[in-house]
Amino acid sequence: MNKKIVISIAVIIIIAFVSVVWWQNKPASAPKYAGPLEKVTIALPLVGVELNTLTLIAKDLGYFKDQGLDVSIKDVPNSVVGPQEVFEGKVDLAGAGDYNFILNSFQQKNVKIVAEIDENTFLTIAARKDSGIVKPSDIKGKKIAIVPKTVLAFFVHQFLFHNGISEKDVQFIPVNSGPELISAVVDKRAEIFAASYSQLYGLNKVFKGGATLLYDNKDRPSSFLLIATDQTLTKRPDVIKRFLQALVLAENFVRDNKYRTQAILKKEFPDRGQDYFDLVWPKHNFQVGLNQSLLINMEDLTRWIIQNKLTNETKIPNYLDYIYFDALEKVKPEAITIIR
Repeated sequence: MNKKIVISIAVIIIIAFVSVVWWQNKPASAPKYAGPLEKVTIALPLVGVELNTLTLIAKDLGYFKDQGLDVSIKDVPNSVVGPQEVFEGKVDLAGAGDYNFILNSFQQKNVKIVAEIDENTFLTIAARKDSGIVKPSDIKGKKIAIVPKTVLAFFVHQFLFHNGISEKDVQFIPVNSGPELISAVVDKRAEIFAASYSQLYGLNKVFKGGATLLYDNKDRPSSFLLIATDQTLTKRPDVIKRFLQALVLAENFVRDNKYRTQAILKKEFPDRGQDYFDLVWPKHNFQVGLNQSLLINMEDLTRWIIQNKLTNETKIPNYLDYIYFDALEKVKPEAITIIR
């Protein structure tokens, strides 16, 4: 047989085999919902663009509408306000950081976690390059700008503990917000700062000296959560399930289409350039799930909150009671690794 014919047949067989394997393993698409559109409102801190990636992509690509949902996004200034909006019945769902969910749950016990929608290592401790600080041990006697009573304060505590540095060996410069933190660093009121990577991006825009990164939270990732009240979960379980289904479809798209995803986000937020996404993107894992690590991390956070008297509670609650498993069990059961 002609050598070219043999090679052609071999190529065809390989292509056919690869096609079959791809077809068998491709993500299953959810059937479109045939009923009328139902309105859903979710509160999200859009200032943290990438935290909201799955929801924004699901809305832009029509995944919510395919699931019979007319989703409105209510922009809130931070992930503290979102849970409050849920508690007060102003929205159906909200995005919340694990730390803020814990703080709010001490007062409002009728709210549950539906799923993690982003796991991230986007917290950092950094120093002005002109400070001469190049390693953690150099910070003794220096000033750290920090927003008190936030997850960043917990993060600084971890940083100091892991590096054998007493809190008495540094001076804390309390600030009230991200912009004030940036001002404290630019004005040289502090040499060191604890911030998110998005805040680091803002700092780099106004402070040309640059920063030396000393630490990040790769050993204890943070979780961005989807939350809802017991009342919503009881009255609208099918809506919650379809909302998660749309997020899972968005997850598949984001995983396979990094730059198309970023293009969609840049269209919605033109103030964020490619340099922003190059900085923050590697710090996020855009997946819908309920992981065992979430429970462990929430218990660590709660222990620190209690020790620092940020709550009147004295015992760590059973956080299994604060998680709604039903929707994810129906949509993506393999994404649940929490031991029950």
